[in-house]
Amino acid sequence: MSDAGEAQGPRYRWAANGALLSADSFIIEVDGRTFTPPEDQVEFNSDPSREARTIELRWSDGPTEMRLNLNFATDGASWWVEKLWTYNGLTPGDWIEFATPLFRTPLTEDFEGDIDLTATSDGNTARLVLIGVTMQGFGDLGADGAVLPTTTTMPTLADLAANGLTPAPPLAAGLPVTGRYWTPEDSLVIALAQDHALRDCMTDAGFDYPEYPASHWASLGGWEPDPVMGIRRVSAASTLGYHLVDRVEPANEATAGMSDRDRDAFYAAMTGNQSAPGVPITRPDGSATGIEVQRSGCFAQSDDVVNGITYSQEAYRSDLDAKLGQDSLTMAATDPRVADALVAWRNCVTSAVGGEAAAEHPDELARRYAFEGDAATPGEIEVAVADATCQAQTDLQTIFYSVVTEYDRARLGDAVVDYDAMLRLRVDAVAAARAYLQANNIDVPDLNRPANG
Repeated sequence: MSDAGEAQGPRYRWAANGALLSADSFIIEVDGRTFTPPEDQVEFNSDPSREARTIELRWSDGPTEMRLNLNFATDGASWWVEKLWTYNGLTPGDWIEFATPLFRTPLTEDFEGDIDLTATSDGNTARLVLIGVTMQGFGDLGADGAVLPTTTTMPTLADLAANGLTPAPPLAAGLPVTGRYWTPEDSLVIALAQDHALRDCMTDAGFDYPEYPASHWASLGGWEPDPVMGIRRVSAASTLGYHLVDRVEPANEATAGMSDRDRDAFYAAMTGNQSAPGVPITRPDGSATGIEVQRSGCFAQSDDVVNGITYSQEAYRSDLDAKLGQDSLTMAATDPRVADALVAWRNCVTSAVGGEAAAEHPDELARRYAFEGDAATPGEIEVAVADATCQAQTDLQTIFYSVVTEYDRARLGDAVVDYDAMLRLRVDAVAAARAYLQANNIDVPDLNRPANG
């Protein structure tokens, strides 16, 4: 769970599973733009396995999603940052990877100091600046890698009831049982509609804005770090295995070779008047979130295909994510319904590809391959396709995220009203995007089929 420091402590602090990152100041600069995460509205995840201990941060800066991922490694005497990535400030975003390893430190000690790193990828340059850092990858390990005792436990629904919390009323008809966790299909519909509208607008403005290739849309539902789930759709598994995609953004392709004047005109058409006052996003009670979005240029036109609903949803999401954090995911992982579904998934995958695919859950399986080499091997793709196929056959994703949603709503008390209002906005946004695609005769790819199938 995201954990802001006390009044005299660091401004930022995230910790779980022996991993810790705190800092007094946190800035990512990408090509002249500065991104600073909100103190209490950052989605924080951490993989607990010793082989791939992580800190994974995600937040929104208006319509722009930003991320920072750190992977830690240890040899039993020291620990260090094995991999470090950040998003590139584009919409949709992509990764920029920094040179590693970094910050080698004796195992029982924290790294303390300032961080100032620069990396470039696909023409985008990112600078990561953290001041007053305290960082640890394996705080639960002692000398020689011995596991230190811990009393940390996660509450169950029975524990919630003992503390005066009861399960929330059932979801209203028509609301997604997966709650705040979007399905890849819903994300695809939104992204496809907005991309088409953006391309049409840029064409009308006199610019050639290339289409994403079919492989781009197939990659949605690829592997993302998660306490339980991993690869989510067959289309991504069939082309990427468990590896992250290295996307070429249409804007970068369109502006390659342009003069500075033409490039400035291109981005002016895309973003509109950035000096104009932004439109504030307000909380459900009408108070200001401090977040503003620019409603001009072709980006604004692409948002109009969903009637700007995503902005309204953000007003709910940022508050609710800050309240909920990661605890519901952790609790759901041990729920009997999820445990039964995981047994069925394991049996299915092992039957399909043999014992080398044996794992407790899909994310554990994904991490065996995701950081090996620059691209997926045929064997990795075979395992990933079996994994995603078995998830669909056992309905694992729906079961897991519907259980997570139960925990989310049980923990929110009266705020469950805001949670359900956010879900209604999601339904409306997806419906508006589908209507736009149908009106423009745009087919939606089937993510549960191989990309070349």
